[in-house]
Amino acid sequence: VAAAVAAHEGYRAASYGHVVGPLVLPVDAVGKALDAARAPLDLIAIEPTGAGSLRSVHDRLTADSRVSLHGLELRLAGDDLAANAARVVVALIDLPDQLRIAVELPRSTDVAAAAGHLRALDELAAEERVVAKYRTGGETAEAFPDATELAAFIDACLDRELPFKLTAGLHCAVRYDDSGTGFACHGFLNVVLATCTLLDGGSRADAARVLDERDGSVLVDVARTNPDALVRARRAFRSIGSCSVLEPVADLHRLGLLSNAAGA
Repeated sequence: VAAAVAAHEGYRAASYGHVVGPLVLPVDAVGKALDAARAPLDLIAIEPTGAGSLRSVHDRLTADSRVSLHGLELRLAGDDLAANAARVVVALIDLPDQLRIAVELPRSTDVAAAAGHLRALDELAAEERVVAKYRTGGETAEAFPDATELAAFIDACLDRELPFKLTAGLHCAVRYDDSGTGFACHGFLNVVLATCTLLDGGSRADAARVLDERDGSVLVDVARTNPDALVRARRAFRSIGSCSVLEPVADLHRLGLLSNAAGA
């Protein structure tokens, strides 16, 4: 934890610090993080025990002047995802308006389960502070959704005007095969442009093709032709959670898509 805090402080102070968000930590690691920090910490805390504890976690963390709490995250589980999503929405009633809650849906390609996912997204979309979260990688090949599955999730969020974030396996801007594992990994620039495609009226199949594109020069050319579309897409696709900061930043520099100037 101490090493993560020191690295994050360095990233935020660097020339690319404007693209680095708050430090995401499990709730039970926050104490160690604060002991290691040299200044107040911008945090997003992951709460593993569910909606019922959100208020107590919020109150405990914000009572410490060293914490600037930007959000909380939790994962939906159980057989009735819609009911559990509704509980999250109810739990937010007494929380501050500026606090964002990322709610991770379990992955599933089963048709019956997909209906439950859609009902859960319906519930979450009723609360403007909620961001839907989806996992796009892990330690096995099965942990990586294919382009069709990911396009369906993005499209479902856009249909409900529900912002989303993605986590895991997104170290690079462009889709690639990991040299160590051989796993096919999604690119976050692909995701931005697939979101643009759907917002412009494209189909899920069109978006899946963009997600599968591996030629970075093609993606960069598309990105440069319509910067306004990128801005609209980023209102929906809020962030990636990544255990690497330097790799995504280096990739953006390599593609000529990131300036050293904040806000550029």
